[in-house]
This record gives sequence, C-alpha cells and structure tokens, in this order.
Amino acid sequence: MLRVAVVDDDNIMIKKICTLICKYIKQAKQIETFNNSSDFFFCKNKFLYDIVFLDIDMPKIDGFVIAGELNVIKPNMPIVFISNMENLIINSIRYRPLAFIRKNQMEQDLLGNLDLIHNQLSQSNEVFTVNIDHTNLSIPLDEIVYFEIINHDLYVYTLYNHYRKKRNRNNEINLKKLLEQYNSKGFILASRNYLVNYRFIDVIEHDKIILKNGGKIKISPRNSNEIKRIYQQFLMTGGYYDCHS
Repeated sequence: MLRVAVVDDDNIMIKKICTLICKYIKQAKQIETFNNSSDFFFCKNKFLYDIVFLDIDMPKIDGFVIAGELNVIKPNMPIVFISNMENLIINSIRYRPLAFIRKNQMEQDLLGNLDLIHNQLSQSNEVFTVNIDHTNLSIPLDEIVYFEIINHDLYVYTLYNHYRKKRNRNNEINLKKLLEQYNSKGFILASRNYLVNYRFIDVIEHDKIILKNGGKIKISPRNSNEIKRIYQQFLMTGGYYDCHS
C-alpha cells in the first residue's frame, strides 16, 4: 500500500491534488492530508510516507523547513513541491525534490513528471519481510536503520520499532548474504553483527558509527577507513556501491 501525504494550507488545493493523484498514480494507496504545516512537521510518523506532495509558501512552517527536516532523517524520500511561485524553483533544488509542480499548471506538470514519479516509487517500494505472530510484515528497505545479529537471530531496527526474525536452521541468517542482496541499496557491513543503512549515518568515528537518531554502533578501528570510503561513495551515488571501485 502506497502511503501519500499532501500538505497544503488551502483545502481546495488539497482536493485538486488528491483528485489528480487518484487519477494518475495507479498503485493502491492511502492518502493523508494536512492543511496545517505544523501538524505535519510535528507528526511522529512523517518519515514513513512513500511520497510527500508539499506546498512551499505556508504560514507557521514553510515547505522548505519541512523538506529540510525530511532530508536529514530520510534523504531519499520523494518530495514533490507544489507552488505558484516559480521564482522558488532555484531555491528548491537544494532539497533535492523529485519534481516541482506549478499550481496553475498542476495537471500538465504532474503528467510531465509521471514517469519519474512512478520509477521512484517502484524503487522505494522494495521491502524486507519478517514473520510476526505467524503474519508476514513487509518493511520498506529505506525505513530500516540497521540489521543486527544477536544469538543467531536477526533484529531489524526502524525509526520507531524493532523486529526479531528467529534463526531458521535450514536457512542460517548471515549478514554477508544480506549484504550481497542489498549491496546496491545503501547498506554497509559495519561489523560481523551490524549492517547499517548509510542514510541514517551522521558521523563515522574511528571506533563507532553515530546515527542520526542518536544511536551508536561499535566498529573496529582498523575497518573505519574502509567504512568511510564506502559511505562517501554512497553519498556521491545516492546509495549505489560499485564493488569493483
């Protein structure tokens, strides 16, 4: 299920945006609307949306402030800016928006960016599945902060929750196997017990990784330079790692 947020202080505009989203984005979706920028900014689940349609010029907290907050925790979150103020297009680039849609040309601009939006959403929908109480739970990869092995069980940590995947004797859990699967998805093998999503790394020190949520992961000092090198390549390539470089 695609999770969509629409943030605009104009209720009429919200309805127009929602109508176009329903008309042109065909995936099954759940749309939540916010006509008060503060409500969205202070929403604890704002990082869990798959795409955000965001007005720029709003009272209290403008769209650039919100985009900056989203970029810090979830740099690859697709943001579509919506505004009639075309002079803000240049300023919007620093927040790496997926698209800029003019309110007076909304349908035309949305159609012009539809392939880009669909491609981005299909990439961001890749998930990791764990079984909780005999029910499969799909966790979007870009919401996973890190994987950890404890006593042969795999723990999956997201911003707000953590999940345990018990050891299967017929299929031993191994972080190196996970790395092979996700080596182009922005994950770094920090140690034999930790596989970390580069998007949530704040600082890499000689003996630890400090995460953007304040968490810390111990690393071997002899591996810190290699971890930094991979991390820097991810920053330059948006999460793609060339194992031959």
